[in-house]
Amino acid sequence: MILALVVGTVSLVILSISLVLDGEILDFGGDWFSISGIAAFFGLAGFTALGSMAVGAPPVLTGILALAVGALGLVGMGYVLRFLKASSTGHETNLDMLRGAVGKVTTEITVSAPGQIAATLSGLPVRLTAVSEEPLAVGDSVLILDILSPTQVLVRPLP
Repeated sequence: MILALVVGTVSLVILSISLVLDGEILDFGGDWFSISGIAAFFGLAGFTALGSMAVGAPPVLTGILALAVGALGLVGMGYVLRFLKASSTGHETNLDMLRGAVGKVTTEITVSAPGQIAATLSGLPVRLTAVSEEPLAVGDSVLILDILSPTQVLVRPLP
């Protein structure tokens, strides 16, 4: 019973953290098999098992019920993440759309340390870590040259 409580609680904490950090800590295969989905699976399975044991359900029924409810949570989280990633225009956002976009420096960028920029993706504001070959001050306008990762871009100053 304690194990089910610990699994459920730890999973909900991981789920909360991953959703606060823009939906993903690690990506194992897109929306359907993400850290958020796995955390939802184990959280729901753990608390379902806890509830089943509390009412005296046999262990086999408890396991089957926990797996079924956890699987529903995994699928449900996949749908939630797909919905959250879709833009208000009805199509999914694509980071490649940022290439060539203009942004503003919000945290100073030096040659040795990245900073942060604010830009717009499908009409939605985004903040990204940015690197540049030259130092940039807060408020400078920049052109996004390349997408280095889902959270980092290469920029150059605009004249």
